[in-house]
Amino acid sequence: MYSQSGVREYWIIDPAKEKVVVYYYDRDSDPCLYSFDSDIPVGIYPGLSIKINDLLKNH
Repeated sequence: MYSQSGVREYWIIDPAKEKVVVYYYDRDSDPCLYSFDSDIPVGIYPGLSIKINDLLKNH
């Protein structure tokens, strides 16, 4: 559904488990699972990565 609508990447963030599932639709691969401590590559912006814990430091 998402890929058919032109979505190239989709993140599901689970704060209870501190996990992130990323679907990279422009790759032919399974979803990737990351922890909040991981540097998560942003597939639609080459060279950019996000660490969820860095975003939550002051919260």
